[in-house]
Amino acid sequence: MRILFVFFILIISPHLFGETYICNYEELNQIKKISLERVTHSHFKKCIQNNCDNKKYSVVFANNDSLIIGDIEENSQHFFIFIINKNTNFFSAANINLPYPEKNNNYNGICEKY
Repeated sequence: MRILFVFFILIISPHLFGETYICNYEELNQIKKISLERVTHSHFKKCIQNNCDNKKYSVVFANNDSLIIGDIEENSQHFFIFIINKNTNFFSAANINLPYPEKNNNYNGICEKY
């Protein structure tokens, strides 16, 4: 029985439940890539042009049609929000700097799920 249990645990790896989105967008006439990889049940890590940060981005909302990820924190002056339409593969994202609204970065593009 123990052997069966260990075998079952080895077969069902956490990587089977992994979810990665690689998204392309245009910025200053260049195509850039952002990737979001699920690292826990409710968190993703973000990499832009293969430069990853150390933050975990929370799943704000998810269903069969949409996925919304963000790093909204209390008393923060900056936050990131990323919205993916799972039916069309289009995404919209924004880096919002609260004290300097003129420095907000918004971008849109297309994602592929891996």
